[in-house]
Amino acid sequence: MAVGAPSFDLRASPAWLLSVLPVLAILYLLTTPYYAMAPLLAIALVALVGLFLRPEMAFWGVIFIIPFGAYRAIAGTVKLDWVLAGVALLVVLLQAVARRRLPDGLRNALWWWWLGLLLVSLFSLYGTQWPETVSHNLRNLVAAGLFMALGMIFIDRRVYRGLLPELIIASITLGSVSAVLGFLFQIELFADGGGFTRGTGLTADPNNLALFVIFVTPLLVERLINGRAGLRLYYAAALLINIAALVSTYSRGGLIAFVLCLLMLAWAYRHHFRVRHLGVALMLVLFGSEVLIATVPASYWERQISLAQGKDFAVKRRSSYLEVGMEAFRAAPLLGHGAGTFRDIYGESSIGAEFEKEGKTRRRFAHNSYLEILVGNGLVGVLLYAGMLGFAWLSIRHAQRLWRTLGLGRLADQTAAYQTSLTITLLYLFIFSEPLHKYLLLLLALSQVALMYARQDRAEAVKS
Repeated sequence: MAVGAPSFDLRASPAWLLSVLPVLAILYLLTTPYYAMAPLLAIALVALVGLFLRPEMAFWGVIFIIPFGAYRAIAGTVKLDWVLAGVALLVVLLQAVARRRLPDGLRNALWWWWLGLLLVSLFSLYGTQWPETVSHNLRNLVAAGLFMALGMIFIDRRVYRGLLPELIIASITLGSVSAVLGFLFQIELFADGGGFTRGTGLTADPNNLALFVIFVTPLLVERLINGRAGLRLYYAAALLINIAALVSTYSRGGLIAFVLCLLMLAWAYRHHFRVRHLGVALMLVLFGSEVLIATVPASYWERQISLAQGKDFAVKRRSSYLEVGMEAFRAAPLLGHGAGTFRDIYGESSIGAEFEKEGKTRRRFAHNSYLEILVGNGLVGVLLYAGMLGFAWLSIRHAQRLWRTLGLGRLADQTAAYQTSLTITLLYLFIFSEPLHKYLLLLLALSQVALMYARQDRAEAVKS
């Protein structure tokens, strides 16, 4: 467990009191006509106690279900990831009270950037025309901070190198399998049939699925290069499945980002290649290209070409987002109109009316996370947001260089994979509105964990 991570002890904390009410509820149910519900409540209580004893399991559950956004709700209202994160957070708080100190993993300078963005968002609540929207985004920003804190607490060396990438690979690949099945067999649960079929998998948005695929690609490539020989077939199959899922999304920005991701990976792992490998690599690229062209539907390539032509309705609508966003920025350049208010501004604009689609709201996201922040929080907000992202990128870059200098090549390669995932995610945010995406928040936390352990290794190397 990470430095400062809680090892929960029921005898050393007041947590045992939390079981009193559920036990009483179980006893009460046994005396009512609903006695059959008592075993279910008992099972839920045992699961809850288990999570209290091993709170990191709740956090791993949150990580695993990130790609399953369309199916995370319990009974249509309660979100499973919020329940799991809440349990983990409660244990951390109880342990912090018992120890009278916060976990050491939380001590880093990233919080100053997050706090600055939070204060700007809080200030924007006053005077905004859309207080409900701003309040909603404020809650999301607080939740984002808590999620990052859990990552900093629970991610240790073992998890950083092994469990975390494997968990991400398994969950995203599972979502990609469902997307491919939904696309091939027109299964509405796993595909979007609006206009033409696009794979969505277990998420609700094909563009979000495209981000998942791009995010996991560096982790898969690192495993293919450095992983155990017996598992490389699994990683190769997972990579092919994810590429197929990317094609099923018909995402134009996703294809561009994927190509950029491959170029970044080729540069990051250039030290693994020798001159004699170039011929084999070229042959594989040519063969893969031929297979891709032959198997991918013609409609996919037609959609990609429409991006260059600029005649597609969606392309024109995205241009309108930029036009409305820049006009809104000029109206309130310093602190913006309130966190997350781009949708309201666009929905009330005359340009938004021109691109209105029957049966759908005019309130639309900017399809650009940085534009969302610029309009909502102004120049101050976007500088703080960019500063937070840049600080995390430099931190993970520094950690990679430290490990490379210390001769820990495998650890440096793993960090390079995380850095590439972070870089491509930051680029993808130019065409995707999700400034607090969970995988982005995970990497922000991961950057500080990596830097902390890299500095510890350097200190130990100096001592020895």
